[in-house]
Amino acid sequence: KDTSGLIVVAKHDAAHRVLTSAFSVHDIERAYDAIAVGAPRPAVGTIEAPLARAGGDRKKMTVVPDHDDRPDQRRAVTHYRVVESYGRGRAKLEGDALASLIECRLETGRTHQIRVHLSHIGHPLIGDQVYGRGPGLSGLKPGEAEADRAIEAVANFRRQALHARVLGFAHPINGENMRFEAPPPADFEDLRAALAAL
Repeated sequence: KDTSGLIVVAKHDAAHRVLTSAFSVHDIERAYDAIAVGAPRPAVGTIEAPLARAGGDRKKMTVVPDHDDRPDQRRAVTHYRVVESYGRGRAKLEGDALASLIECRLETGRTHQIRVHLSHIGHPLIGDQVYGRGPGLSGLKPGEAEADRAIEAVANFRRQALHARVLGFAHPINGENMRFEAPPPADFEDLRAALAAL
């Protein structure tokens, strides 16, 4: 609900059936921009980790460990690419970044998939109250203008830093290829700009 960007809405039952089928066979192009804590290594990769409901919480998902074989687990694949990294000179470990802008492309589309997958590899989304680490970025120390601006931007970001930027599919009635792009909203761009200034 707190993800910005594009969604698909069917205007009638016939279109809904076709779109539902396209989603189920993964025939929809979806690209998201995410701002995450740190930067994944390698900078380009694929996260293939099945997801299932987390314990008794119907609203939370979790990665299913390899040794488990849960009947409710579903295949989940996220392809990612680090677009920009921020605060490299401020990270605790040499070569690390405090945060990064990551493009995520979904091969599958599970509930909270990007959020769970990035958190699973140690790079939760900024602002994610469910799968994140809480407010702030370790390594940012107040007292200089760029750091203060970034600290304030992160603290004031009130949702997960996730934006549905690209949506592509075949028109449900005439089959024409359709592709839509939505630029990130102001809050997302403000956060990115504050981190890019580090």
